[in-house]
Amino acid sequence: DTRIELSNDLYSVEISAGTGLISALVDKRNGNKRVDINAKFMMYRTRRSGAYLFRPTGQPVPVSKGDSKGVIRVTKGSIAHTVTSKYNRFDLTTRLGQGGDRDVAGHVFTSQSMVAGTNEEIVLRFDTSLQNDNKFQTHDSIAWNDRKHVGSPIAANFFPMVYGARMREEASNTQLTVLNAHSMAVGSQAAGSIEMMVHRSLNQDDGRGMAQAAKDDSRVDVSFWLMLENVGGASDSAAAAADAVSTGRRMMRFNNPINLLYGVDRAATDANNKEIASVDDWRSAYRSKWTPLGAVDGLPDDVHLLTLMARDSVSDDIVMRLQSIGHSTAWSAPLDSFFSTDMGFIAQELREATLSVNQELPVGLYPKPRAKFVSDSSGGLKSAIGSFLTGGPADQANQNTDEVGVFLSKAALDKLKEDQRKAVASAARRRLLAAADASATPPVVRHASNMLTLARKQLRTYVFSLHSSLAIGDRVSTPLTVDTNAQQQQQQQQQQQQQQQ
Repeated sequence: DTRIELSNDLYSVEISAGTGLISALVDKRNGNKRVDINAKFMMYRTRRSGAYLFRPTGQPVPVSKGDSKGVIRVTKGSIAHTVTSKYNRFDLTTRLGQGGDRDVAGHVFTSQSMVAGTNEEIVLRFDTSLQNDNKFQTHDSIAWNDRKHVGSPIAANFFPMVYGARMREEASNTQLTVLNAHSMAVGSQAAGSIEMMVHRSLNQDDGRGMAQAAKDDSRVDVSFWLMLENVGGASDSAAAAADAVSTGRRMMRFNNPINLLYGVDRAATDANNKEIASVDDWRSAYRSKWTPLGAVDGLPDDVHLLTLMARDSVSDDIVMRLQSIGHSTAWSAPLDSFFSTDMGFIAQELREATLSVNQELPVGLYPKPRAKFVSDSSGGLKSAIGSFLTGGPADQANQNTDEVGVFLSKAALDKLKEDQRKAVASAARRRLLAAADASATPPVVRHASNMLTLARKQLRTYVFSLHSSLAIGDRVSTPLTVDTNAQQQQQQQQQQQQQQQ
């Protein structure tokens, strides 16, 4: 099999010319440690899987690329080296950064665009040369969790993958990490193997609340970042927590890259009348750095500023969401010191709100009490929008039907109503979410201390108002300066033109 090589001073990546997929990674920082990777698309066939359940009929089979031989394009430049492959069912891209940003250059980017047929569940599998003793880890957005291949059934070897997955060869301390762009399932069916669920198209409902088939014949784009590293020996809990936070920050950065745009006007000059003809000239002439945070001097590594936006176009309210991405987050800061005074605004009137900002919360009510499920004694359905159903006892409100976290669509509610009319026994055992007592809801009170706080595993939404820090009389406008000599010269030129005409 002919191989295409991409290389920088950190990695060497080998790509199969026949499949367009990665076949090996070489870590130049670790004595040219080589890990063979047989990357391939596999397909699970099913007749019973649905939106919430994965029930394959047997072991997966390789996915055919189609009749086309494919087109492969290799591009090498000063910013990145890229291999792009196009087949009937797949478009594949592998990119390796060059110089500049060491964090980007230390990861191999790969992107897949594909379609799935009816009742097909497609995985991207990496069969590697690593001896990992059937163990691997998945990241749940807070920490790395230990996983292990347990044999049958197949579905028992799949786990949630929010930020990534990785496996380690203890003998050589070599670790392969796969970071993902969005949440998906990841599993392992053999030692040294890991596979990510990248596409599903199902022709039947699994009876777990969606009330329709999860059929998806669209083209799906999935991206991953691969990293090969020497991780040393065992680490303590503090190092493990720092490692988990570092992974979360890298994923946020990769999924939300900062794009710098420079407008270079060839006729423009700076304060010294020097022509602005390059990006460096632009940076020297203009202010290219803005630091809105004030006395807090930035945020800790385990605190992420998820949202900072205007609430609407008619108020002075600002919405800010703070997210904990660590196990030991314990952070607080006064609102008035959060922003720099250079902004010319003062942040005041701090309130806390629900995640969707459609309801402000009373002080101290975080997290909100969990909803309690009670029997529907009337035998009918409550008409309130947002009702939930559960198949468990009233004191186990963490379940919905037979699966955790399943929300019921309108179609499912209509079906349940029809079942209740027919006195179906299973429907009679369902539970409805009790309506909240509006009179028991305490009034919203503004935070007297104006303190922002965030604890471990929290995602908190704050609302506050921005007001100008300058009184109207203190606002100074730049005076208009008129060059009288230039004005006289312009008038004389106009008069001469009129005389000539």
